[in-house]
Amino acid sequence: MAFTTRGSVVSALILSACTSETADELAQSPSGATGLDTASLRYQVRDVPRSLPDYGQFDPQGLTPNRAVIANASGCDSNRAACREDLVKWQLDGQYSVIAERFRAYDMNRAGDVAGCFVDHVNDSRPFGEAAIVRRDGSVRRLPRGAGEAQCVIRMSDGETVLVASIPEDSYPGGSPEEYWYVDIGGDTYPVPTDLAVETADVNDRGQLALTLFPYNPQSRTPFRFDAQSQVLTQLADVTDEVNSRACLINQRGDVLGYSLANDSEEHIGYWNLATEFTTVARAESPATSGWVTWTESGLVIASGNDDRRTYVIPEPNVLLDLASLVDHCNVPDGLSVARINENGEFLAGRSPQGTYHVSLHAE
Repeated sequence: MAFTTRGSVVSALILSACTSETADELAQSPSGATGLDTASLRYQVRDVPRSLPDYGQFDPQGLTPNRAVIANASGCDSNRAACREDLVKWQLDGQYSVIAERFRAYDMNRAGDVAGCFVDHVNDSRPFGEAAIVRRDGSVRRLPRGAGEAQCVIRMSDGETVLVASIPEDSYPGGSPEEYWYVDIGGDTYPVPTDLAVETADVNDRGQLALTLFPYNPQSRTPFRFDAQSQVLTQLADVTDEVNSRACLINQRGDVLGYSLANDSEEHIGYWNLATEFTTVARAESPATSGWVTWTESGLVIASGNDDRRTYVIPEPNVLLDLASLVDHCNVPDGLSVARINENGEFLAGRSPQGTYHVSLHAE
């Protein structure tokens, strides 16, 4: 079984946006209508460090509701005799603290809980060990570990339903025919078919997965929804005559956010509902077509990794806003890739090799 992660945030920026609406009010908005006042929507940009005093590498993984950055931090001494790999929290004032030692994060939910594993080998290319969740209150949930197996939580929902990858000890992900995945819903486990070559994946509380499968032709990706409890795999409907569709994320209703790129280079950004019907949120024409889209439960969509190297904010259907026009007193880096977003609509964005940026909303 193959798998490509969403990718590390090589550079981070916090974009935050605040209007008169509170976060609770936004969370009650229907899908596709955030309630944001687009006329007053503004973002701020902050650099996130690429290293910390005690660590050579700083790899942001998520953004908490109060704008703290959760990151993997690792480093060795000059002789590589002593290495460390920890989960840390970095605050906007530059202070940081260690949340968990020997832990590698792979995902983070909107509440601030972090999914990953306690690694068997520190600062090593064998990234698995004991699958676990480090909760925002500091408590730890450790998942049962099979004999002779190394495991890691690679996706997690807000309610701690998790997608777990398991490989033989001392092997490498994607390098063993014995690798398998399963979904854990409150301690009950459900297998994921082992013959799927998965490029991207996401999971919701009910154990429904949004999947994009590796194609024989890189320009003909196929999106699916997989229900772990019923073991039903559903191919998501074509939008037009497109040959390249991608499932990115799934919300609690089972709507799958993604996009379809038509033969005429027009891209449809939107979501498939449980009936596999596609609702277009926005359309973009080349070169504004996206590489990745992400959203909040309240319906705010961010499209990034675009061919025109711009980042677009979609606060409501058919409103496609260039991020650069929403940031005051600062030049927005081009070529950003938005990897993590919190429910306030603030996000981490990266651009290799420059670093990570923290993007946050602010009131006018």
